[in-house]
Amino acid sequence: MPPKGSKLGPPSAPAVDPDSPAAQQQKEFTQGISEFELPKTTLTKLAKGAIPDNVKMQQEVIMALMRSSTLFINYLTATAHDQALARSGKSITASDVMKAITEMDFGPADNLVPLLEVELAAYRALNQSSKSSKSSSTTTKQPASTGRARGRKSNVTEQGADEDEDDDAGLADQSGIMDEDDR
Repeated sequence: MPPKGSKLGPPSAPAVDPDSPAAQQQKEFTQGISEFELPKTTLTKLAKGAIPDNVKMQQEVIMALMRSSTLFINYLTATAHDQALARSGKSITASDVMKAITEMDFGPADNLVPLLEVELAAYRALNQSSKSSKSSSTTTKQPASTGRARGRKSNVTEQGADEDEDDDAGLADQSGIMDEDDR
């Protein structure tokens, strides 16, 4: 502080050096929305599959699709995260996403929720069938034990496969979404 009666003002704040370690660290960890964009080729293939073959898309259209889909996914994720926190959960589940879509007013107006429930049931059935085929193939291919086994590989038994199926059924019941077999 300057002495009393001095005409000097209070000390000014030091100038921020743009090359300081703090500024560099902030630049490194600042994430913009462009860092979360979907892959351009994947999005282009999806978009071209939804339109007729004779329609061409300009680059601006592809960029608009990339940015809008990124924004939608981020907003949906944030809303689903809020749903998970409301039920005191740490992970986002399928039911959180369904509730988030309804909360965002995409569900009833566009009949998006029933369509997503059908797709989710098909996905779960596909996972279930691939799990059961893996468990049946591992039970038939079990080698005869010839002494001490190397590593920590575990053998899957039919009983273990049944327990996995019961666990998946419990997860489906918790999410509030039933497969068509359960209805």
